[in-house]
Amino acid sequence: MNRNIRFLFLLGVAMALPLAGADSARAADGVVSGNWRFWNQNGNYCPTGNACVGARYPQSVYNSWQPVSNGTVWILDSGGSLLGAGSTDTAGNYRVAWSRPTFPAQIQVIILPFQKDTRFFFANTAGQWINNTSGNLTTAVSSSTNPQNIGVRSIGTQTAPDWFYNAYWAAERQWRDVMALTGVLTANFTNVEVRGFANTIPGYLTPTGTFPSSAAAGASKRVQLDSQAGLTPQARAMHELGHIATYVTHPWQFGANYTWAPPGQQPGAATWLATSPEFGSAAFEEAFATHYGNIAFWWDNAVTPTTCYSTAHCYNTAGTTPTAGTNIEATSYPSTTNNCNTTATNPESRWPLSAMRFFWDVFDNRNDADGDSYSANNGHFWQHLHNLAWYPNGTSENQHEDPWNPAKDALTEPDGRGSRSYRENYRLNVRDIDILWTDNCSPF
Repeated sequence: MNRNIRFLFLLGVAMALPLAGADSARAADGVVSGNWRFWNQNGNYCPTGNACVGARYPQSVYNSWQPVSNGTVWILDSGGSLLGAGSTDTAGNYRVAWSRPTFPAQIQVIILPFQKDTRFFFANTAGQWINNTSGNLTTAVSSSTNPQNIGVRSIGTQTAPDWFYNAYWAAERQWRDVMALTGVLTANFTNVEVRGFANTIPGYLTPTGTFPSSAAAGASKRVQLDSQAGLTPQARAMHELGHIATYVTHPWQFGANYTWAPPGQQPGAATWLATSPEFGSAAFEEAFATHYGNIAFWWDNAVTPTTCYSTAHCYNTAGTTPTAGTNIEATSYPSTTNNCNTTATNPESRWPLSAMRFFWDVFDNRNDADGDSYSANNGHFWQHLHNLAWYPNGTSENQHEDPWNPAKDALTEPDGRGSRSYRENYRLNVRDIDILWTDNCSPF
């Protein structure tokens, strides 16, 4: 397929102009239908070697054609003027009307990885909009009852999958199956720009724009996907959009302190591992940003749900057992037996993984054999994601800016706004979840 990014980026500034006069000068019109699909090679699927109970992304969907769901579709004439706009449905099908003062000899159909309700859109490192085109097609007489069907159009191949559409698929799944079910996100999660794929995009998120991996800026609603992020959905596209979600749920001032160290020792460089010790505020933020993607890929009855950075899966070679540090259903404190790692240098209570497991237990519908009979997915789904919005404003304990001093010019409590705050605010607004917090090594 041909890609004509720069032309459409410029067109988009004035895309409404050709449509504005369409009613007053409608001499020709028609309807085009078809289907857009892409080659999916996203990792984090559940492998066939596993029973995959509760998996929403089984291996059968991996390495296969999948629809470009709920994307934006434009109809252009051969000169590039916009004649009509619409969207694909969940199956990648579209039916878009067009109009023009005179009948065009040729038209082209453009697909853009822009969520149809303007939730997010994808661009390259220069900010040029990503799109694919059918190329110029001979225009046929058509109508709403007899559309011009141009068939299935494909993006990417098994040997050259398109990273933008793979990342779009992950983002769209997460939005449709998780975020769109929460009112505070339907109100505030809009016009998020996602650029890729590079570790350095000067002036985009910061003046230098250099990050060791992907990054997000909540206030500007921007995500930067790194040079290896195209096919690693849970830990990259989904995770970074999760950061945007936590911010727009209840905007707050994020601090720089990340990696924790025992008293008297200097924190090391952030290692960004699920089993690395972090301050409570950072561990919570990383874990909750990951949680949205976890529940997009796993139902509440999952036996071995996983999360990891991978272009394949999170299991051993045989696909039967999750690799270390990836199983979010596992617990180190089952049935009052405390197996939590309490070493001075790496206590399990400070692992982001412990916080992920805590949030998963709040959501899931599996009893850990110690009185855990609660599932937010059975009656409190939106509340367990909305909980951040209920935090009281302020810098006191369990308030929204808890890590900061009252002037918000110094981080005086880097364990604030952590899992403990989530637990306490959930107790006040929904119900007690202490046992789930304890089961997962009482994360900070």
